Amino acid sequence: MVKGEGGIMGDRSGRKRPKTERQVFASFYMQKLGLVIAILAPLTPVSAASQQSEVWQRWMPQSYVRAGDASTLALAPQQRWWSEFSSPELDELIAITMANNRQLNAVTARIAQAEARMRAANGGRAPTIDAIARAEYRAPEFGIGTAPTRADFTSRQIYQAGLRVAYEVDLWGKGAYRQEAAMQQLKSSQFAREALAQTLVADVTTTYFTVLALRERVALAEQNYATAQLIGQTIERRVARGDLALLDQEQQALTATEVGAQLYQLRQLLAAAEGNLAFLTGRPLNMLQLSATSLSDIKIPNIAPGVPASIVCRRPDIRRAEADLMAARADLRRARTGLLPTFSLTAEGGYGTSDLSRALSPQSLFTDLVGQLVQSIFDGGQRKAAIAEQSARQKELLENYQGSILAALRDTEEALAGVQLTDARWTLFSNASARSAKLVSMTQRVFDRGALDYTSLLESQRTQFRTADLAVVARLERLRASVDLFKALGGGLSEKDESCQVATGADPAASAPDAGAPSAAAGAAPDKGAAAPSDAAARRKKKPARW
Repeated sequence: MVKGEGGIMGDRSGRKRPKTERQVFASFYMQKLGLVIAILAPLTPVSAASQQSEVWQRWMPQSYVRAGDASTLALAPQQRWWSEFSSPELDELIAITMANNRQLNAVTARIAQAEARMRAANGGRAPTIDAIARAEYRAPEFGIGTAPTRADFTSRQIYQAGLRVAYEVDLWGKGAYRQEAAMQQLKSSQFAREALAQTLVADVTTTYFTVLALRERVALAEQNYATAQLIGQTIERRVARGDLALLDQEQQALTATEVGAQLYQLRQLLAAAEGNLAFLTGRPLNMLQLSATSLSDIKIPNIAPGVPASIVCRRPDIRRAEADLMAARADLRRARTGLLPTFSLTAEGGYGTSDLSRALSPQSLFTDLVGQLVQSIFDGGQRKAAIAEQSARQKELLENYQGSILAALRDTEEALAGVQLTDARWTLFSNASARSAKLVSMTQRVFDRGALDYTSLLESQRTQFRTADLAVVARLERLRASVDLFKALGGGLSEKDESCQVATGADPAASAPDAGAPSAAAGAAPDKGAAAPSDAAARRKKKPARW
């Protein structure tokens, strides 16, 4: 009988035999896979699910800590999240980037390579048919040692033409494992493209907002510089009348110089940001034409993060890690089949003759059928080393998969905190900017009438520029925080609905249709080919694998 999947085998006499390599690996793999299932699988209504419930609460919370007032029942935008900013110009830039970016085009070429490898893996399971043509010169005519004298040493020529059919019978699923690995590698390449596209969209959006913010800051700096020069002219006239000292005039001149230096620095930053935006869109700078000049027309969206489990099927980096893990599992199973014998069939037929004039005669027909069974006896430990390598790689990718989920949760929490804090900061600086503008206007009128000294005017001028500039920077940071949250949540790149069904653990009876097997996990992919590890575990329960 068998005690557990990787347990101890016992015979009828009760004697225990040591675990085989297969059983040891199966025990280790099921333990690690059970941890992933506990991360992703919903609570089941059976009593044995209490331990999984504790692991679920630890790894995948039901709501975000910093979600605030945002509803956790609503998901983030599923389609074109950048359109939430209500900027047609930004939508156009994103479309240009998706079509022209060189890095994205290079990753798309990698997808074509993965598709070719998958077709090659699928074709390797089919028999091969080759056309053959052979010309042979043989001496002695009847073989070595058949010519005792020189007179008996004769030669002949043999000509053959026909077809050869070769087929390796896939007894242990080696070809199926190779095809599964190729398919998962293709999905990994597709998810890698989605991850790069997500990063590019976020970079283009952030850079576009930076350009608008710098344009607005440059406009404020130009206005402040003109105001400083105007005040300098006013002070110069009052110095000529003897109302102010020459020291006040020199101090204002230094202030105007400082404001001018800040203006040129902002213009330099603006030029760099515009060049970066042109590079991201895959166009030269002279083709970059932006009509917007301020962030005031950019809408700040309200983002509902949804349930934390949704990131497992929304984040392309997580799904890529999952695909790599599934590919490694198939490679490991394929490596194990190397320990088993291989069986191949070869059939050859055609025409063969030593006289070309009788090449098509019936007596020239020949056929050859060979069946071959090969079992490796000694290879210096190469096959076992390959199994150990694939096993270690699968463990590495399993840890990477778990780490990517934790990293996604961390990114989302940080982005939610950034949205809340930058929103509060932007509100404060917006109010301060409006008040400082009124203060400068009132101070200017009092100063022109001679009822206020220069120091008060200069201070109100500096305060007004500083608060207005900080308000623009705060709005930019608020928009960047929204972009970071969209990126952390993942998804939203395609035109179609990318919603995914996830389990939160809130209602075990509703989320588990079968008490005896785990249901669809939070990381279940929306398509059939990208099933999560929990789905794979359910399939193994229904039909045990050969390995």
